[in-house]
Amino acid sequence: SMFPFILPSSLDPKSSLTVWDASSSHLTLFIMLVVTLIFLPIILAYTAWVYKVLWGKVDEKQITDKSGHAY
Repeated sequence: SMFPFILPSSLDPKSSLTVWDASSSHLTLFIMLVVTLIFLPIILAYTAWVYKVLWGKVDEKQITDKSGHAY
């Protein structure tokens, strides 16, 4: 109902923040899209790998084992 105003000014309507004033340029949005498409799969794969490596319960035997793997 307030479109295009995000933050309307009660003192001066010309000082209100609109949707177009708050958004970035098309070039910046495109660069961020490309960066997201490149790095999001890497981050998700790394997170899945860490989850897989750290999966499982630690029991007392593993903690007291003297093989040097209990940190």
